[in-house]
Amino acid sequence: MASRAAFAAGAGLVHAIAPLETIGHLVEAEPDLQTMVQDFDAPPSAALLELVEKSDALAVGPGLGRGPGRRAFVSALIQVARRVVIDADGLIAFAGAEDELRALAEARPVVLTPHPGEFRNLFPSFASNRELDPWSAATGAARSSVTTLLLKGVPTVIASSSGAVLTIAAGNPGLATGGSGDVLTGLVSTGLAQGLEPLHAAAVGAQALGGAADLAARRTTVRSVRPMDVVAALPDLWREWDTLRQGGPPPAPPLLLELARPQTL
Repeated sequence: MASRAAFAAGAGLVHAIAPLETIGHLVEAEPDLQTMVQDFDAPPSAALLELVEKSDALAVGPGLGRGPGRRAFVSALIQVARRVVIDADGLIAFAGAEDELRALAEARPVVLTPHPGEFRNLFPSFASNRELDPWSAATGAARSSVTTLLLKGVPTVIASSSGAVLTIAAGNPGLATGGSGDVLTGLVSTGLAQGLEPLHAAAVGAQALGGAADLAARRTTVRSVRPMDVVAALPDLWREWDTLRQGGPPPAPPLLLELARPQTL
């Protein structure tokens, strides 16, 4: 799903890294993908490290699994990456290792995309405040980890280590379907690869996910929305955004007489 979303967001070349038994299914499902075999229980191969080093952005976590050694595996990839989005099992791998995550994020832009459960595991000191004040919780975690943090929820809150905070209210309950977060990962990582600042890449990705989900819900109903429906709606969302960007300001209504504003005390 992350790879499909990356293609739909305009990524020119998408590589999927997975164990041998998974690669065959990926090739059948997405023949446009570039693939590389890598056992997640083994250290990254030299070929994989070279690929990550040359890539514009790395998305790590979806489909990774939670076997032993995942943190060392992910850390080795991040150390050679230019820009990184960490999601799903990639976040779980750093539970209890915030210092190691911070050291990696100090050398390159890193975007974290946790849902509430992942946020609680990764940042237990900020978790108690998430429901009451997700803005301060996200800001504290972003500053502590020196990352850009996209805290999924209603609304979605995006905070950077500099203190900037954005709120995204787009979307509907259909995004609670499993796989929606993988679509978000593909969108955000493509934004990073295309040169957006981490805060903006996260915001555009979250807004696009929500907007496409709203378009998909009009076709299938909120109850029936699947992540594939959201990906399929992205082209129409891009057209809608292009129309809004190219259009001029709406015409003002004709005024025969404009009264002076009343004075107030």
